[in-house]
Amino acid sequence: MFLIVIIISFCSADKIIQDRIVGGREIQIRQVPYQVSIQRFGSHWCGGSLISSNVVLTAAHCFYDVKSPSSLKVRVGSTYSNRGGRLINVQNLINHQLYTNPDDSNQYDITLILLSEKVPRTQTTQYIPLNTQSVAPRTPCYVSGWGQVTETNETLPYHLRGV
Repeated sequence: MFLIVIIISFCSADKIIQDRIVGGREIQIRQVPYQVSIQRFGSHWCGGSLISSNVVLTAAHCFYDVKSPSSLKVRVGSTYSNRGGRLINVQNLINHQLYTNPDDSNQYDITLILLSEKVPRTQTTQYIPLNTQSVAPRTPCYVSGWGQVTETNETLPYHLRGV
C-alpha cells in the first residue's frame, strides 16, 4: 500500500522538508477537490489528499509528536482552512513502517489517516487518482495547500493556494 506514488504530493522531493506555497496564487477547492486541511486542536496543521471515501494521504512528519488521533479532525470540501466544508473525526493514523524522524530526511514520509466516516463525492470533494508509474526527477507538478506564502512570513493563509 505504501509503494504508491502520487504526483501531486511527492513529484520531486528534496531532502529538506518545505511547508510553503511560495509564489502561488489563491485557488478554489473545485480546482483541487481532493485537498484537505488536517486540523489539530481546531487550527490548520497540515494538508493532505483524499485518496478514497475514508482515507487521506499525508506526510508523516506532521504527526511525529501526535500521541492520539482524538486531537485531529479533517476539513474536506472547503477553500478555507478555518471554515466551510465538513469537519470529520480521525479514527486512526498509520505511519509508514520505515519512517523514523522528521529531522533525518523525508524518506518514507507517508501517513494514512483513516476517517471516522465516509466522504461522498461532490463538486468540492473528490478522491485523487493514484499514480501507478514512477515519476521522473524534475517532472513539473502542481502543489496546493495552506502553507507559507513567503520565505520569511510564517503566518499561514486561510485561503487555499496553488503553485
